[in-house]
This record gives sequence, C-alpha cells and structure tokens, in this order.
Amino acid sequence: MRNYLYYTDSEIRSLLPGGWKPLENGRYIAEKKVFTVKVSDPSRLDWVLEIKLEKAEKLGRIEALREAVLDLLHNRFRSILG
Repeated sequence: MRNYLYYTDSEIRSLLPGGWKPLENGRYIAEKKVFTVKVSDPSRLDWVLEIKLEKAEKLGRIEALREAVLDLLHNRFRSILG
C-alpha cells in the first residue's frame, strides 16, 4: 500500500481533451489522500482535477486518472447546463 500519489504533466495532458491543459504542477495532499491539479478548459475556465489514492490503488494509477477526468467533464457539463 502506498502513502502517496503522483502524476506527470505528460500523463495528465494525455488524458485531457483537446484544448485543456494543466495550469500547475499537481500535488499530493496526504491528509485527504488525494492528488490534485488545477486544469483549464478551452474557454479558460479553471477546474480542479482530483484523484483519490484509494481509487488508484484499486484501479491502477492511469485508470484512476482517466475516471477522474471523465468525472470532471461530466460535472463541468452539469454545471453549465444548470
């Protein structure tokens, strides 16, 4: 069992849709057991992408990142549609 989680800029960019980009280096928050990174969409709105350590241990690092990106996109569209 790990006690940290880390993703490279390349890993994050590879799973974000076109026009999206990380705005900062991500960081692991030990108290929450989550890796977080701020990303920007093509309309320049900022979003926080969070990947839970527990999910990465269960699914694998990359699959957990993929699911977090899909969750972010789903929530983004829900917030736009109201």
